[in-house]
Amino acid sequence: MQHATRKVDPERPACHQWWVGMAIGLLALFGGWGSAAAAETANDAAKAAAIAAPALPPMTAPTWADLAENEKQILQPLASVWDDMSTTRRRKWRSIVKNYAQLSPADQAKLRARMQDWALLSTKDRQLARLNFAQSKSLNPQDLASNWEAYQSLSEADRKALAVRTVPAPAGAAIAPKPIPKEKLATIAVTRHSTEAERATASAEQPIDRKTLLPLRPASLAKPALNGGA
Repeated sequence: MQHATRKVDPERPACHQWWVGMAIGLLALFGGWGSAAAAETANDAAKAAAIAAPALPPMTAPTWADLAENEKQILQPLASVWDDMSTTRRRKWRSIVKNYAQLSPADQAKLRARMQDWALLSTKDRQLARLNFAQSKSLNPQDLASNWEAYQSLSEADRKALAVRTVPAPAGAAIAPKPIPKEKLATIAVTRHSTEAERATASAEQPIDRKTLLPLRPASLAKPALNGGA
């Protein structure tokens, strides 16, 4: 019994491979286009969200009206100057009074006295106080406590006088020259080689004889008067 032999078309494998290659190429083309389109859509959405999102307000400390009632009670000595303080200074005062309830009555009184002193200071005195506070960090606790007690014992006039004495001189400030007494100035002799400016200066400083309109000679150079033809 003979089996029928199936004839294979020699061009069919080549045609089949061509279709497979075409399919792979189309998948790659449309797949890449889809990825690029998706990425572009995501970028557009991110840009739109960034534009639509409102700008965040700057970090600022609360005003006196925004403080809680318990904070207002503790910070009452600073009520008149609170809104004029910097954001950093307000935050520091709020952080200081967080543990106010845990302080002893004596420490609470010291803290309130410190607030009152700060409120009475001028802007210049507050800047000086910040400078002194920065310098006081190098002191040990014992010296710092003794200096604070000594300052607390001063009167208001003495505190202002101390603030004036401790104001540092501005860097690079020129010292005003002291005026030189007129009698210590050297007299410039006028000669035929003198300039017009020197002649004018000498004429303004040297007395003039009203009769001859000539400069008077100094008394030390004047000739002595002749006595009786001697």
